[in-house]
Amino acid sequence: MALLSEEMDNDLLRLWALVAELSDQLNTNRAMTAALQAQANQVKGQAIHSGTGFVLRRFNTDLTKEVFESELERMNATLVLENQTLLHENKQLSSLLKEYEQTLETVMAKFRAQAHAAQQHELTLTRHYESLLVARESNTLNQDLILSSSSAESLARLSRLIRMTLRSLAGEDPEADESEKSERDDVLDEQRREGGYAGSSPPLEDWALEREIEITRLEKENEELRRLLTIGSEDMGSEPPKDWERMAPTKLFGNGPTRRGLLTHSRARGSIGRGGYTPHWTMPDPLQRKSASYFREFPT
Repeated sequence: MALLSEEMDNDLLRLWALVAELSDQLNTNRAMTAALQAQANQVKGQAIHSGTGFVLRRFNTDLTKEVFESELERMNATLVLENQTLLHENKQLSSLLKEYEQTLETVMAKFRAQAHAAQQHELTLTRHYESLLVARESNTLNQDLILSSSSAESLARLSRLIRMTLRSLAGEDPEADESEKSERDDVLDEQRREGGYAGSSPPLEDWALEREIEITRLEKENEELRRLLTIGSEDMGSEPPKDWERMAPTKLFGNGPTRRGLLTHSRARGSIGRGGYTPHWTMPDPLQRKSASYFREFPT
């Protein structure tokens, strides 16, 4: 590519030197043509004066008629020859000028074609490399987008697995949150189809309402358990444990994982994973006497 550009530059320099030389020669020919035209005009004036004979008669009165006529004929012959020579030279210069003009026109046409081809080549290369750069940039952006999307999905999946692991370690159902979320989404979709108003933040409001319902249900269950324990103690002739009033609220309504686990297990109907689970404080005492209320609450 570099050698080609150097050869093109050398050709252009030689072409430019040739054009300059032709221009100088053309200017010289024009100057010579102007000088010849001036000389021809001068000769024409002399011929006019010679034809009238006024100058010779005025300044050469001492010459005889024969000498005067011979000199006049010789001068006319000389002028005719010079005029013919000048006409011939003028024709040659005109033809040479036309040839120079044609040569210059041919050279400039080739020069314009070469310049146009070089410019088009540069523009084509520029467009090609611009398209390559745009394609490379778009590919880079697409790859970055794919990587960021895959990283975000991996992080979301990892966070979900960590949450499920923490729930399993805390004794909760790992799939409870997903099932609750799907049920809540189904309820919201049904409300939207029916034209109901779910509020500005439906997931939070539904969760709070469900939480209050669970708390109320667990309070009733606690009261029922206390009543059953009281009835069982009366039937056995013993009193309920003294620390029941302190232990029951802690187990049923305490803060932390116990309460969340109770809510989760009650929602899941006493199941963790695939096995069944029943809180130990709701199981009957095998030593107490079986009463009618026991069979109603714990059917066999």
